[in-house]
Formats: sequence, C-alpha cells, structure tokens
Amino acid sequence: MVGLLTALPRTPLYLRLEKAGRLIAQAENTDNTRPGTNILPQRMDYDTMVASYQDLYRRLLEDRQIADRIRNKLRYLRDPVRQSQYRLTEGLAILGRLMARGILPGGGSRLFHFLRSLPLASPRLLPQAITDWIVGLAMRDYVERRFGIALRARQATASRLFESLQAALADYLRSGRVTVALKDGLAGGPNLSVSLGGWLDRRFFSRIAGYLEKLLKRTSSTVTLRIEMAHGAELSHLNRLLQRLAPYGDRIFIRFDARLRELVRIDSSVFHLILD
Repeated sequence: MVGLLTALPRTPLYLRLEKAGRLIAQAENTDNTRPGTNILPQRMDYDTMVASYQDLYRRLLEDRQIADRIRNKLRYLRDPVRQSQYRLTEGLAILGRLMARGILPGGGSRLFHFLRSLPLASPRLLPQAITDWIVGLAMRDYVERRFGIALRARQATASRLFESLQAALADYLRSGRVTVALKDGLAGGPNLSVSLGGWLDRRFFSRIAGYLEKLLKRTSSTVTLRIEMAHGAELSHLNRLLQRLAPYGDRIFIRFDARLRELVRIDSSVFHLILD
C-alpha cells in the first residue's frame, strides 16, 4: 500500500510542521490510505500533489504493470520456501473464480497480460502468480472505489445531509445564533463548520447531534465546532453532544475561547482542540 505522508499529532514531525505553518488544521490525520494528507507541500500546490499521487496509484495497478511486477518477482523466486497449502481441487476452484470475477471482465488485454505473467516453465510458482494477481486486482478495485465513484458518492451524501441540516436548523440560522457552512476540504473530504453563538436549547443539540453522527458515519467529512458562547444549562447539553460525537473525535476540531476551557469538558486525547 502506497500512501501520502501524514503527520500524527504529538509527534516531532507534527510539531515541526505546525511551527513551520505547513499543517492543514481540519485535515484527517490518522488515515494515510485516502487521497489526501494534512501536510502542505513546499514545491507544488496541494491539488497537484494529490492528483499526481492518484495518477501514480492508477498506473501501478494497470494490467501491464501488475504482470510486469509478477514476472520480475518470479524471475528471482526460484525456490519458494512456502508452498501452496490447497489441494488440487481447491486450487482449481480459486483459479476459476479469479478468471470469472477478475481476469475475463477485464477483456482481452487483461487476459493477455495474465497469460504472459504465468511461469509455465516452473509449475511450482503458478500458485504464487495467481495469488499476486488476486492481490493486484483487489487493490485495483479498492483504488477505483476509494478514489473514484465511492468518493464522489460520499461527497454527494455530505451535500444532501448538509441541506437537511439547514432545513432542520432553519429557525436557529435565521436568528443568527448558529451559522453552518460546508466547504471542500484539502484532505479528501468536505469540512462542515458549525458556529454556536449561545442561548441554544436542548432541542437544538438533539437535532444537530443526529445529523453530525450521520455525516461522520456515512462520509469521510471532518467537522469544526466553534463555541463562541455557552450559558447555564447549555453547557450540559453541549457536553452530552460531545459525548455522542466522541467515537468520531479524530475528525472533529473544536475551536473556543480559552476562557471557556474550564466550563466545557473536552478531552484533548479524543478531539482536536484549537484555542482562540
């Protein structure tokens, strides 16, 4: 698996990049398998870097490239230590499924590259070649889902949930006590920004909790909560909201005035805290 470098919180790399102003504050920082990172590159713009990464991955998983790597590997793998543990009938069944689900759907070109990669002169190596094709095509399927249709589908889901959230919070938005915005994130998913201006009731927190849970569960989005003011019973509602969102804390950024630090119970080991 080839991934973009990601800076993990509370590491020397993270602290060094933070000091240099090269960290993306709202970016996911625990998953280096997505098409994004929380680091700003120095000699190219971010979008160019991500596009180049995706292009590299797609080229590595072309049928020709898979076949070439298998041929090169088997050229040096003369006497494998581990032999196949499958009986002949089981091995043939695996080969049949690979042909039906992986090779033949790729058309004549994939079949050609598959056949030219088989070590027919060394039958003992055939199980290894078949295993490598299964791995290669599984990775190809993963990349197509992760970088292509599935990513666009998650972005569409985020947009639909945002529209529903706006409708559910219409009264609060009109009063100016709450503002919400959905923006394209630099790290592979949208960022939902929610500013809480104070004097919010239990119904508000109950409504927004459900929408935020759906957004975080169904998409790769991040959430930024800006707490501008909190009063009385509102604090207990806010703390309950944070408890519900704790399972997704690695994708939640909380901004608030340092004066509220003692009033709002926020676990810095769960959420990303940003003091204003």
